[in-house]
Amino acid sequence: MLQQTQVETVKGYFERWMAKFPTVKDLAQADIEEVNKTWAGLGYYQRARRLSECAKIIVSDHKSQIPSELEELLKLPGIGPYTAGAIGSIAFNRPYELVDGNVTRVLSRILAISGDVRSPNTVKKLWGAAKELLAKERAGDFNQAYMDLGSMICTPNSPKCTSCPFGGESHEPICKAYLESKVTLEAIDIENISSLFIKKEESEECNICTSKEFEVSSSCTFLVTRYPYKSPAKAPRVQESVVLVIKTKLPGSDIFSYLLLQRPKQGLLAGLWMFPTHDFPEQIVPKGKDKSKPSQASENEPKDHPKGIQHIFESLAALSFSLDSKLLDQVKSCGSVLHIFSHIRQTYHVYTLTLPSISSYALDDGILRWCSDLSSQPIPTAYQKVFKVATSKK
Repeated sequence: MLQQTQVETVKGYFERWMAKFPTVKDLAQADIEEVNKTWAGLGYYQRARRLSECAKIIVSDHKSQIPSELEELLKLPGIGPYTAGAIGSIAFNRPYELVDGNVTRVLSRILAISGDVRSPNTVKKLWGAAKELLAKERAGDFNQAYMDLGSMICTPNSPKCTSCPFGGESHEPICKAYLESKVTLEAIDIENISSLFIKKEESEECNICTSKEFEVSSSCTFLVTRYPYKSPAKAPRVQESVVLVIKTKLPGSDIFSYLLLQRPKQGLLAGLWMFPTHDFPEQIVPKGKDKSKPSQASENEPKDHPKGIQHIFESLAALSFSLDSKLLDQVKSCGSVLHIFSHIRQTYHVYTLTLPSISSYALDDGILRWCSDLSSQPIPTAYQKVFKVATSKK
């Protein structure tokens, strides 16, 4: 749960998860929809699916006991070197190293590793250093101490170097980044410090060192925080979609039921339930564009939205849920909502359609269902936002 998610966000989810699935057997026996429902809101839903798959394998192949050997851990779905190292060292005190974001930062500074931490060569170097420095007798404690040091002392932008066991003034510091900063600030006039960072010639090829040019500051922290170096991430994809929230009232009741469609078993939000959606072609984020606001004027102008609604009608007809084309005139616009995925800047343009009677629209396909209580379904946060827009009173 903590992968790509902060501790404060995870706490409540973890407690609910453990109450629902207290043992690996409970998780293995649970239906994937129940798993997704319990996970809903945390994002990165493939993690929930892989946890379910892991539990089933542990029960069937390991007699319900999580393996302690690195090789066996790495065979489990969704478990990579970091997770395997964490489980092996912390749960079983096996001499396994690990490298996460915090450990990367600590090691990069202690050893003055200036390579791009996104590059395979630098990653390999970091893992090699972690293995060499590991206190094998207390591997779990050592790994946790490394991670805590990175989260509380050796922070990204404001490291507390004087409180660090590898830096500081009360003992002999061994952190190379800290030592570099001390020597530099003592020996060189701050106004000329930028001369230290000379861009390498294009003819020089180096897979470890970076040619990044740094801004100058008069503080010691500046020279420490230039480690680690991470090249800029790729710009997120821009995706715009039209969503049609179709609702109708149960016979003799004022309760609305909503039409839900199950997403494919693979890909983004795999296996979760959503409102019928049409995605427009992906775009590129324009430079200088305010990324905090939904897309309003782009390649997909509002005049294109009826085409998206028409496409939704056609897609539903292919699933034996046919809507009279005359109903297109009854579709109402409710506004737009922005949702940021890790790699996608997604704008949903929300529309609603109220049908006269549920009895006229029976569902024969397993990936369509009517639902009056959306909290009972594994619906992702993005579509919870859509629902809020669709049902808000203006």
